[in-house]
Amino acid sequence: METSSLDILVKYFDGTITDEELNILSEWIEESEKNKNEFLTMYRLWNSMEFTKYRGNIDINQELNAFKKRVFVEEIKTKSDKNRKIAILAVVAVACVIIAALVLNIDNHCVSDKPKDIMSFVNTATNTDFTTSKDIQLILSDDNKVDIDTENVDIQYKDDQITMDDGKNISKDQSSNFNQLLIPFGKRSSITFSDGTKVWVNAGTQLVYPIEFNKEEREIFVDGQIFLDVAKDPNRPFIVKTKDMDIKVLGTKFNITAYSKENDNNIVLVSGKVSVLNKKTNNNATLTPNKIYKYNKSNLNEEINDVDVSLYTSWIEGKYIFNKEPFEYVLARISMYYGVKVDCDKEAGKYLCSGKLNLRDEFEVVLDGLANSVPISYTIEDGIYKIKLLK
Repeated sequence: METSSLDILVKYFDGTITDEELNILSEWIEESEKNKNEFLTMYRLWNSMEFTKYRGNIDINQELNAFKKRVFVEEIKTKSDKNRKIAILAVVAVACVIIAALVLNIDNHCVSDKPKDIMSFVNTATNTDFTTSKDIQLILSDDNKVDIDTENVDIQYKDDQITMDDGKNISKDQSSNFNQLLIPFGKRSSITFSDGTKVWVNAGTQLVYPIEFNKEEREIFVDGQIFLDVAKDPNRPFIVKTKDMDIKVLGTKFNITAYSKENDNNIVLVSGKVSVLNKKTNNNATLTPNKIYKYNKSNLNEEINDVDVSLYTSWIEGKYIFNKEPFEYVLARISMYYGVKVDCDKEAGKYLCSGKLNLRDEFEVVLDGLANSVPISYTIEDGIYKIKLLK
C-alpha cells in the first residue's frame, strides 16, 4: 500500500520523505504558480510553530491524527501521477487551514523558517528572473543581499568571513543557513568553499549552498553550468544536486551543464570518478575520466560517450572550443555568455562549424570571427543581432 498524500507532506516537513515521494511532490509544485504558493503557505505555517520548543503546548501528532479523522484522505492507489497530484492538492488546501489554526494558539512566539535540507530551501526560495539582471547577486539571507557589478568576481568562504576580490568582507554571522549565488547572462564568477572546493559558475546560473557543510556530506544545488575542483575528503562525499540528477564524488574535477530551461543536460569528467543518479529514470551511472554523460529530458534518453573534455571546460579559461557543432548551438552558447539577444536565420543555424573563440573579446569581434566559418551577415535592430545566411 502506498503512503497517503497527507503523510507525504508530513514526511517532507520532518525530513523523512523518500526520493520517490519527493519526486511526486516536486512535480506537483512545479505544475503551476498556484500550487507553489499553496505549498509555500503550508511550509511557512509549519515552520512557524517551532514544534520542538513548544511541544509541551501543542501535540502535533495528536492534532494530525484528529485531522485525519475529520478529513477524508484517499490512499494514493491510483495508477496515474495526475491523480496523485490531485490528492496532494486537496490535502495541501485543507491542511493549511488546520495548521493555521494551530499557529493561532501560539501566543507571540518567534517565527522559525529554517529549511532542514538544501532541496527544501530550493523549493521554497522565491527568486525573480535574475538572468537579465545587471548585477551578480550574493543572497546571504532574506534581508541581506549583496549586488556585485563586476563581470567576474571571486568569492571565498573562510572560517568566519566571506571575502571578495574587490575588497569586500562580510561576517558569516550576517548569513542564514543557505546562501545563493545568482549569475545573470553576460557575467561569471568563481567561489571557494571553506573545505577548499572551488567552483566556476557560468552565466545564467543559480548556485545554492550551505554557509557551512555538515559532518556527513557536502551538498550544493545548481541550475545552470558549473565546473568543480572538489577537495578530497573520504569521510564526506560531495553531492551536486540538480532538478533531475544527483552527482556524488569524493574528490575530482568535472563540468555540469544543467539549465532547467534547456532540454539537454550533461556531465563531463576530467579526473577522478563520479556516480550519477537520475531522479527521473532512477538509473545509476558511473563516469570515468574523458567521458560524458548525456541526458535528454524530453525522451528520458541517457548515454555515456568518450569526449574531448576541453570542448566543455574551456569556458573557465575564457575560451570556447567547438568541433562540428551546429552554428545555432554555438550562437546560443556565446549569446548567453555575453548576455546579448540574437535572431538567427534557420538556414545559417544548420551549418556545422569548428574553431576556438576568445571570450575576452567583444561580442562583435567574436561574431566576425565566426563569419570565417559560416557565410553570414548581421545587423543590429532594437538591440537584437539579426543574423542571415549570405547567398
